[in-house]
Amino acid sequence: MKAKNIFSVFVLLAVAALSFTSCFKDDDEVFGESSSARLQAAMRHAKAVLRGAENGWVMDYYIGDNSTGGGYAFIVKFDSLTVTAMSEAADGDDTSYYKMTTDNGPVLTLDTYNRVFHEFATPGPSEDEYEGRHADFEFLIMSATPELVVMKGKRTGNLCYLRPLERNAEDYLADVKEMRDSLIVSTGTGKMGDMTIDATFDLENRQAEFVNPADTSMNMSCAFTYTDNGIRLSEAIDFAPKAVSGFAYDNATYQLTCTDEGSSDFVMQGYTPSNWRAYDSFEGTYDLAFGLNAGSISTVRVELVSNNDGSTYRMTGLNSNYDIECIYNRARGALEIRPQTLGEASGVEVRLVILWDNSQMVTWAPEAGIIFSWNEDEENPVFNAGPNDYEEILSEGLVLWAFRDGTAMASEAANSWLESHTSWWFGGSNVALDMVRSLTKVD
Repeated sequence: MKAKNIFSVFVLLAVAALSFTSCFKDDDEVFGESSSARLQAAMRHAKAVLRGAENGWVMDYYIGDNSTGGGYAFIVKFDSLTVTAMSEAADGDDTSYYKMTTDNGPVLTLDTYNRVFHEFATPGPSEDEYEGRHADFEFLIMSATPELVVMKGKRTGNLCYLRPLERNAEDYLADVKEMRDSLIVSTGTGKMGDMTIDATFDLENRQAEFVNPADTSMNMSCAFTYTDNGIRLSEAIDFAPKAVSGFAYDNATYQLTCTDEGSSDFVMQGYTPSNWRAYDSFEGTYDLAFGLNAGSISTVRVELVSNNDGSTYRMTGLNSNYDIECIYNRARGALEIRPQTLGEASGVEVRLVILWDNSQMVTWAPEAGIIFSWNEDEENPVFNAGPNDYEEILSEGLVLWAFRDGTAMASEAANSWLESHTSWWFGGSNVALDMVRSLTKVD
């Protein structure tokens, strides 16, 4: 995946004549010029459009099959030879060469490695990310104008959108990141004429669901991208009386105001759960309670230490050789523990994985996990544990597991390895924390 020449963007211009080459024996006569001449003209047009945005393009870039990974804000700027890319997900920028070629149509090829473009295509550490996060680096250009370029990913079929950037790129992305951190509503409701529209937002995966509560057959789900003042949907709400595809967010009122022309009167009031907690409210000392039976509960003293990034904490105290990463779920105002790598010894990777089904089953699916939610008691805060609603896995506990070459060892082999490497155990005495129950704040 690190080799050069890995990006190829197919350009299919929204000109009917350019959608077909050599479809008929006498097509040159029909169009009045040769197919090769039309391709050359199309390449010149595409290059002119790409270079024409003075400040570059804002690219709504959707990842995952069916955009299940959500949308991310990219900035891309073309000159005669190179493209420079920035994004909210990568530090700095990167520049690579591109060229126009043909392959049954005009093709834009980014023919050198670009760290920013490649961010989501790079294989991750888990088995589920061996193909990266299912991100496109080849796109069919469905239409190209100076105002909007619509692209379709060749790999996923996701639509992506390029709009001219009207301000400084660094400032735009800084505002996107600020919006990403400040938008905290998990549900919303608003009226458009006589129609009520309810919404549910999955902020972590950047997904939204809209429904008419009076007729639930009128519903749709889509991904969204954060913008400098709110969010933009991957597609318009198809059952709304008027166009609805983007919102400006007011953090003071939790309101989302439609930004589509003619629809600014559509305002959704957003809400957070009653047990929602801010990121900075978790730091402190806790007793972590666990045990299969109510009569045999054990506790261990742990510390939650903020990483000051608005998204993660470190849990210390279970083992002096490693910390446990906790993820802040902004939509629910809660902390999650998910499968993660703790370290390596003698060619064996030690991971924290999830126990479920009364501690009879384990999973290392990266999305599975235990979530800790506030009991709504300010004086005696307790964060009760439960599954994070990933698929049908009722996450209950935590256990150490041994992996070799990225593959989980069989149960007997993993247990044998861990029995001979007790320095990895929780508190030096436990391989598993069965039925994790709560975090009780003590300081």
